[in-house]
Amino acid sequence: MAGQILDSFHEKACYETDIQPTIIAIMDESFCDLRVLGDFETSDEYLHNWYNINDYILRGNLYVSTYAGGTANTEFEFLTGNSMGNLPAGIVPYQIYNLKDTGNMTDILNRNGYKTTAIHPEYKGN
Repeated sequence: MAGQILDSFHEKACYETDIQPTIIAIMDESFCDLRVLGDFETSDEYLHNWYNINDYILRGNLYVSTYAGGTANTEFEFLTGNSMGNLPAGIVPYQIYNLKDTGNMTDILNRNGYKTTAIHPEYKGN
């Protein structure tokens, strides 16, 4: 029964195309649209350029499990889909686990014909 449900979903959700959309994911820990917290008034529209780009296919909010630091853990959750809630408190997975065979977004994209590039604008020891 479960297989039939999955097969019917696959038929409806998947289609073949030669066009692959460009995917750009930017993790900017200081970027925030404070309107997600509620309405407030400002003298100027502070994200005018952000909201005037109309050809995005998808744009949304990312809520993370860390506050005031822990960027590596946020990156781990985003790239692997694994929650820090399933790991011991106070750890950084990249520092204590061998993640060589951990599934991640890059692997998925590469298997689907994408070329992936990651850039981190900090010194290489970070």
